[in-house]
Amino acid sequence: MIFGSVPVLLPFNNSKNGYQNELDFIKKLNNKKIKELNFSLQLFIKDIFDKTTENDIVKCYKNIKKQKYDIFIKINDNIKLISIKKGVKNSV
Repeated sequence: MIFGSVPVLLPFNNSKNGYQNELDFIKKLNNKKIKELNFSLQLFIKDIFDKTTENDIVKCYKNIKKQKYDIFIKINDNIKLISIKKGVKNSV
């Protein structure tokens, strides 16, 4: 996966189903300061949010409605809607 010009490997486990990967993703982000995240997740957060500091706390939670996005990521008053996909092939 590439965010900006930087390839990023996100913490997904291919042996788990998509729902479990979403929960793992939430667990790795929720209630953590940006500086506490692994390098790949820090790059991901910095790519999707403007003006963050290393001490900002990330809130991450599951979208329980059947919508296109799977999780919400919130830092300060900014919320991003994220769709998590699992697979090895490109799609259009």
